[in-house]
Amino acid sequence: MNILSKQQFGFRGGISTQDDIAQLTNRLHEALDASRPCLCIFVDLAKAFDTVSHQLLMEKLQRSGFRGVSYDLMESYLKNRKQYVSVGDSFSEESLVKCGVPQGTVLGPILFTIYVNDLLLAEPLMNRILSYADDTAILCEAMSWEELKNEAENTIQIDKKWFDYNLLTMNVDKTKVVVFSCNRSNRPVFESVSLDNDNTISAVDSVRYLSIHNDKHLRWDVNIKQLIQKLRGHFYRFKILTPFLDLRRLKILYHTLFQTQLTYGILAWGGAREHHVKNLEILQKWMLKIMMKKRRTYSTDKLYAESKVLDIRKLYLQAILTYQNKNKINIPYLTHEYDTRNKKNNSLKERTSKLIVRRNYAYILKRLHDRTPSYLKSEKTFNSFKKTSQTWLQSLPREEIRNIMDTSKYFPANVIK
Repeated sequence: MNILSKQQFGFRGGISTQDDIAQLTNRLHEALDASRPCLCIFVDLAKAFDTVSHQLLMEKLQRSGFRGVSYDLMESYLKNRKQYVSVGDSFSEESLVKCGVPQGTVLGPILFTIYVNDLLLAEPLMNRILSYADDTAILCEAMSWEELKNEAENTIQIDKKWFDYNLLTMNVDKTKVVVFSCNRSNRPVFESVSLDNDNTISAVDSVRYLSIHNDKHLRWDVNIKQLIQKLRGHFYRFKILTPFLDLRRLKILYHTLFQTQLTYGILAWGGAREHHVKNLEILQKWMLKIMMKKRRTYSTDKLYAESKVLDIRKLYLQAILTYQNKNKINIPYLTHEYDTRNKKNNSLKERTSKLIVRRNYAYILKRLHDRTPSYLKSEKTFNSFKKTSQTWLQSLPREEIRNIMDTSKYFPANVIK
């Protein structure tokens, strides 16, 4: 039996920050598609791992089914831990550690996720809260901006009471609210959300959550600008290393250092405006030319063919395909993973006139799935699917990729088959 909430993405097998980012992005796009005012509260906890109450943790473990030997083992793991401070040759007296989970261990993060699990299962917050360990995002929706502000204030106050009861401290200065809208003229005027009589949570234009910058219009320009700065830092390293390493080793470094950063969170921002994607494509081509010792005017098609590397747009489509395969998403009926009032009939809409929603990976997934060959859909294992999808995407001409990703074209439901 899995005791952890499905909305907890931290330290669970086969689940990563990318899944958290993808689900948050999709939930925001759903709200914008339905023209519902929405915002997200990004909660910051102060020294979360260090303030876990051992007594409360043991109570939560018992409620989660730990009994007998397993309970005693966890208790002995936490009990009678001591610490001291050393400065040079001087040592303080030892003191008993009564709170906090041991860091630098495998069990530490797991125990913390169990500690905060009942927050994610709380009735007022269920299906609206996403968490990766101590990083938490709470989505609020309403029918009007006034109702939304009231909803947000009620939600954050419930959240704060839970943290206080469980001896965790919300960092009010670092906790932020982002109000999302696809229409600048339809944005609310409130600049903060009340936490209590003395504290407010500031509304900001962009927040960094799990290393991805979420901006109020979901344009991803802030995130991509930061990404470009990170990627540029690798060029000097590769220029130094290229004369001394063969292509095989350089490709290992490329995938490990450059492409890993390039594709992080790509499910969220991969459908950004063309000029943003173009800037990343230029950087990627530049890096490949350095690595393969090609002149700056070398053919782009030959460059990708010889390097056997997917370009930025194909990497985005591969991320969509692998996400669908890993999560067993049924096409065209893309049902929610979370409970809703109409879950039996609930599916991601194929029809939308909003450009911002047509840039979302879930919309592009439907168009991509229609073009996916049957032999790829019938792959039995995840690893074989990933390899085959890469080979198929490499074979597609760039014009076909652009057609799939051309969000300027509106395809009603009766056109997408």
